[in-house]
Amino acid sequence: MKGEFKRLLLKEFGRNNYRFFVTQILNDKSTDEILSIPVIRLMMKSLLTRSDEELNRMEHRLNETMLISYKISRGFVPYFLCSLLAVIFIQVISTNMIIMVLSIFLVSLCLGARLTQYVINKYCYVDARLILSYKVSLDITKTLLKKEG
Repeated sequence: MKGEFKRLLLKEFGRNNYRFFVTQILNDKSTDEILSIPVIRLMMKSLLTRSDEELNRMEHRLNETMLISYKISRGFVPYFLCSLLAVIFIQVISTNMIIMVLSIFLVSLCLGARLTQYVINKYCYVDARLILSYKVSLDITKTLLKKEG
């Protein structure tokens, strides 16, 4: 399972560039800087070859991805509470032990998938730094192209 940020970065820059960006971020771990200047430069180099319309679509995809990630983060607690209530409800209502165990297993399986998605999106430090670098490089590239045009 991939996080939303990783999925977007792979789509925008490809697997090889993504791996290089991750390596660069991991090498910069000793500094307190959130943004990586070499990564921003490489992203900008790639973005400068794109058209203005394509840059607008990329910005739109970035905004959508950030919104999806936010919804995943905010929606986990209500989802967890509903799952907990569903398990309690199943235990209270169910008279057949097989149906109860199967239902609780399915609810737990769904909760486990949601928990995995939540943890991947919430705690992937490297992808969050890369997304911030991507946002900055996209903004700088759009500003440069507006000044030229």
